[in-house]
Amino acid sequence: MSDELTFEQAAHSLTDYLNDELPRTVLEVSRKLGDAPDAQSAKVLGIDPSGVDLSITGENELVKFVRIDFPHPAADPNDMRGMLMGLVDSVDEADGVGRVATARVETPRASRYLRALCNHFDRKVQAEYDDNEGHIHFPFGECELRAEADALLITVSADSEVRMARTRHVVADHLLRFAQKETLQVDWVTVEGIGALEIGGLETGD
Repeated sequence: MSDELTFEQAAHSLTDYLNDELPRTVLEVSRKLGDAPDAQSAKVLGIDPSGVDLSITGENELVKFVRIDFPHPAADPNDMRGMLMGLVDSVDEADGVGRVATARVETPRASRYLRALCNHFDRKVQAEYDDNEGHIHFPFGECELRAEADALLITVSADSEVRMARTRHVVADHLLRFAQKETLQVDWVTVEGIGALEIGGLETGD
């Protein structure tokens, strides 16, 4: 199965991701980039290679529709994703709080998925891995993987809510796309009160 998405598939996935996982960020994008400082809520209506369309509800429940154009038309779905995430990053500020989440994904193919994930991301970011352990360094967060006989253990960390949601999403999304012969369940559990401790060798803060 190819891990390359069409424009339509990428747009659908990104729209759901922003509306479901990052509603507060969509609101901040609307306020700061959509010329709507009084926005009370906002929703992504659609994404295409040239930009993103938003529905913004302001004071007195007045609704307006705003178009935010990308710097240039996207050359491919990855370029579109990158420019959209650039908008997200422009309103995201790290708060210095180390956030950690874990997931235990039941599967007899844990080692195979670990290698597939690390090999895929190693083309774009730094990744170290063997058959049993892996570590991926995203610009927005960290991911540690460990393969057991019957499960893939995932630990992710980031220093803002947006970056944490983005790290969880990119890891889970690719894992589910790589799973061709089984249905996997990725349920994230937030680890509270970690601060800057190390978990399994994964640095979670300054």
